[in-house]
Amino acid sequence: MTKGKNNNNTNIIVAIVAGIVTFVIALVLVLNRNSGGNEQVVTYEKVSDGITMSLTYYAKDGLVYKQTAKNTIPYSVLGATTKEEAGAILDPAMEEVLKDALEIDGYEDTVEYHDDKAIENVSIDFNVVDKDKLKDIVGAYFEGDTEQGWSLEKSTKWLEDSGFTKVEE
Repeated sequence: MTKGKNNNNTNIIVAIVAGIVTFVIALVLVLNRNSGGNEQVVTYEKVSDGITMSLTYYAKDGLVYKQTAKNTIPYSVLGATTKEEAGAILDPAMEEVLKDALEIDGYEDTVEYHDDKAIENVSIDFNVVDKDKLKDIVGAYFEGDTEQGWSLEKSTKWLEDSGFTKVEE
């Protein structure tokens, strides 16, 4: 590849990673606390630009206390054919987008490289994470008051409106 193509690929990858982060942290904050009174686990999926995004919310009494995401990124999306090529493209992009996020307690993000795809696993523990720091992450989307918590109902509605579909167990 020429240097110009590498720069273009890096910009594309940064945009893809920022887009993934947007969906990972796309939580709609609760405006009132009058919700159901039980434990819930729901998973939503979407395929966008060849990347499969799977988000799972863990909630109690209608408030999300944990969110996990599994993003499956085929190497073909990156213009790569091997683990090494994918790492050379994806690692710097992830580092650039997530540099501040990885310093936040309660936020974890790892990437595993397989034969033909990279799998990013993200976990956010809302009982631990500093909500104000989380708001500053590239691509983070919030609506409402972070002090009130995250509404499962509003978060899942936002995902459905964004093209995600609920995975039935």
